[in-house]
Amino acid sequence: MAIPKNTNRGAKSLTDFVLRLREDAGRTGSTIRQYSSIAAFPNLGEDNSLYIAQDENALYRWDTATLRYICVGRDWQDIEIIRSI
Repeated sequence: MAIPKNTNRGAKSLTDFVLRLREDAGRTGSTIRQYSSIAAFPNLGEDNSLYIAQDENALYRWDTATLRYICVGRDWQDIEIIRSI
């Protein structure tokens, strides 16, 4: 899914960012789907779709190569600890 440059400019949260992506969905042919949790996601995802896990406040995409969902965004305000290696 192609995300237009500067889409996140001014977005104050993941929700704001997703709302901006929804505005562009018609032009890019992408879809955004909300579910209560990642466990509620379909067994097989679709390309050009983003999936929201509401319980985690996280955004996922489907990876066809590995057949799994990959987290591509979280609300930074939900982060409590950052560990460095």
